[in-house]
Amino acid sequence: MDLLHVYKAISEMISVAVSTQGPIATKTPLIRGMRTVKKETLKLVDTFISRADNPKFVADNFVPPLFEAILGDYKKSIELARDAEVLSVTATVIKKLGVNFFFFFHFLFTPLIYLFIYLFIYLFIYLFIYLFIYLFIYLF
Repeated sequence: MDLLHVYKAISEMISVAVSTQGPIATKTPLIRGMRTVKKETLKLVDTFISRADNPKFVADNFVPPLFEAILGDYKKSIELARDAEVLSVTATVIKKLGVNFFFFFHFLFTPLIYLFIYLFIYLFIYLFIYLFIYLFIYLF
């Protein structure tokens, strides 16, 4: 799990550099070094998953935060900053855990995440309106 924290931290630093300097930031030595660390981190994760003795443990405890970190970063990164190792790790997960797990994870949890976001926004708006009406009635 510490590797995922390293990956997320470096991804954030790269995103900040690209947003401030533009796509040319991916060509600087500092960002190249950071991308190398990201790639090596993904290679370590790939090795861990491929050599895991207990696939159920990996599927239950490691893959959801892994996908959240690497696929979210892959989605929001510009094309020049995307790493092919993300696809390699995803392929290793599919090979090790089976295609059924991947489709189950993707098609079940993605709509649930959107549902929770929608419900959170709806609840926030509802509470805001309720608070506004409450303050308006009792203060005026």
